[in-house]
Amino acid sequence: MAGSVPREEIAFKLVELYLEEAARTGFKRNLEFDDVINAYFYALGRLNRQSQELAEIAEVIRDEEAKLVHETKEELFPSVARKSDQEKKR
Repeated sequence: MAGSVPREEIAFKLVELYLEEAARTGFKRNLEFDDVINAYFYALGRLNRQSQELAEIAEVIRDEEAKLVHETKEELFPSVARKSDQEKKR
């Protein structure tokens, strides 16, 4: 991660953006300090889990792609197969 922005700073910027939007919409009056702290740690936690979540998503996509490789066009698109069968009968 050399040369990149630390996750803590990104989390801070996300909370800052959240507070700006809350102030713009008038929601800021309802926020307490604990809400701000919780928002920071939530953002930081999501950033720390980001690579794990992306790896899990990539694995699911690879599994689904592997299943699709072995399917025929008719299995993937049954409505197209029915139309071409009907056209052949004419």
